[in-house]
Amino acid sequence: MAQIAYGAEECALLASLDDPRELCSTFYELWTLKEAFGKALQLPLLDALRQCRFVDAGLGRRADVPTNRHWRATVFAPRPELRLAVARIADVPAQLDAALETLEWPQPRRCAWTVIRNVAGGGPGERA
Repeated sequence: MAQIAYGAEECALLASLDDPRELCSTFYELWTLKEAFGKALQLPLLDALRQCRFVDAGLGRRADVPTNRHWRATVFAPRPELRLAVARIADVPAQLDAALETLEWPQPRRCAWTVIRNVAGGGPGERA
């Protein structure tokens, strides 16, 4: 599935992982980031999968998101086997400073989910 949905660098990173749990969590971390940016940027999922990149040629973690606006994304692990990403897009960086509140559902109650990754970038004249 990664070969269909991810770029060559992202596939190479996944192929380099020996631990099945790390492979699975990394696969879904990338997927949820792409899906979150697809929603935030109003892109069809296929376009988000192709245009949003989160691994560079050296297999380092970095972000390339198709926008010049400021953005921030956070990946959570509500449970050890789950990943959830939230992407925010703004014209002014200060609009991204509000803390995210996480709630369990269906009976809303505050909870503190583990943050797996924070990435940010963008701005006028820059593609992150």
